[in-house]
Amino acid sequence: MNARVVRPLPRFSERQVFILLSCLSVGAAFVALWMTSSINPLRGDSAEYLYFDPSRTVGYPAFLSLFRLATGHVALAVPAQILLLATSLLLLSWSFHRLVRRPAYTIAFQLLILANAGMWFTAAFLMTEALSTALVALWCAQLLRMVRKPRSYRLLVAISCVATMVRPSLLALFFGTALFALVAEPARSRARAITMTVAGFVAAWSATAIAQLIVHGSAHTTSPLARGVLQHTLYCDPQTVPSNADSDFVERSAEPVRRYIDSAPAEMREQLRREYSTPLRFGLIIPVLGRRHHLETRSDVDPYLARIARERMIDNPACYAKSVGNEYLRLAVFDTDPTAEDARRVNAFVKSHPPPEVPQIPVLAGDDRLARAAASEVRNAPAGLNPLHEELKVVGNIPLGALLPFRVLHAVAALIGLLSLLLLPLWQRLGREARNGFAAAAAMGVSLHGILAITAIVEIGFYRYLVPCWPLVCTLPVLAAVAVRRASGAQRMVQHEPDFPPNPMDVPT
Repeated sequence: MNARVVRPLPRFSERQVFILLSCLSVGAAFVALWMTSSINPLRGDSAEYLYFDPSRTVGYPAFLSLFRLATGHVALAVPAQILLLATSLLLLSWSFHRLVRRPAYTIAFQLLILANAGMWFTAAFLMTEALSTALVALWCAQLLRMVRKPRSYRLLVAISCVATMVRPSLLALFFGTALFALVAEPARSRARAITMTVAGFVAAWSATAIAQLIVHGSAHTTSPLARGVLQHTLYCDPQTVPSNADSDFVERSAEPVRRYIDSAPAEMREQLRREYSTPLRFGLIIPVLGRRHHLETRSDVDPYLARIARERMIDNPACYAKSVGNEYLRLAVFDTDPTAEDARRVNAFVKSHPPPEVPQIPVLAGDDRLARAAASEVRNAPAGLNPLHEELKVVGNIPLGALLPFRVLHAVAALIGLLSLLLLPLWQRLGREARNGFAAAAAMGVSLHGILAITAIVEIGFYRYLVPCWPLVCTLPVLAAVAVRRASGAQRMVQHEPDFPPNPMDVPT
């Protein structure tokens, strides 16, 4: 009988691996461009970024202005940000490969980070998701490079700085940068790395006011923070009578909705809160308060919303804290948007239990002008104009079975992030590279949970808020696995170290 010859797997050179990764990234980008070519790039918030509204940080408006000045067509920012996203994911995979030197592992990792269809879908909008995700991927790539040898803290801090200016919740990257510096840097250079991190944070937080002063002649800024906190408190019963007409109007608008949601089965209430969030805030409360106080745009209403939200939060702090905690947990396990099964159940309940209608008021005059100007500039239909009537209907097309792998991956990444933080002191006795691997995992863990916590404090979690976390979610488990493997390998080498010096002529096979 002839013995069967087993051929070894082909070995890829570094150049071949990079070419293959590049082909995968470019292919994913062009598929995304083709699949989203007919999508209107405008969303309700797009105009605020296009015209640098005082409620928005400077990063993404600056990115859009760059394309407006360079090409005369700001809509070209969409293909540009898709290509930037693909490039950043390529660099992340390449940094991973330089760390593990296993082409099969690298290709599997690359396929994983490219496989998130929702990430490519949101990249087709003039919104911050694509650029934020690209910056988080670059931060992860640089952190992986620093596992072998901590270096280029300036680059890590610079990426954190730009990311924070694009999306404020990404300030959590500074937490990860500082943690890695504390663990991986020797004592003599630790203070310098922390000082750079603090300086980068101050620069990122100051940049928007300075840019507003340069562009609009005033350093005045507002924040959508109040809009987010308000939506948490809308579903909390007030313990006292509202103290003024504005607070009374908000409570009268929210009370019938809250009563209806409380009458629904428990498993449906979170989804109903999400469905009512936008109609209540943007379709009714903001337009009415804006007209009452003779304001032009919704960012002008933000100070009024901040006062009302603060009153409601102080009035029932336990309810607010519970809402934030629930959102944090839902974000951590990717339980954000409804499955097809959820949609069927909720829509059946709504059909048999007619919901209260929320009047939809036309947006304020300034918002209307900005929305129409944005539509004219990108030559598409305006977005963000409130409908005259909005029927409550939950849309969910993805079955639970298709979402389950993503939910498991998010939950595993969140758990590993916490464990990396809790167990970090145990790894101090390991060799430098193994210790740095665990330090990088802990840095990613604190960044991931920081983003989730900041988001939960100010928002009811929708899917798009999780998109920038995707590079962290994919990298954390594989980095932790590599660190554990190397730590166990180093331990075995110590346990089996021979009592005589090795022969210098021995060559490893």
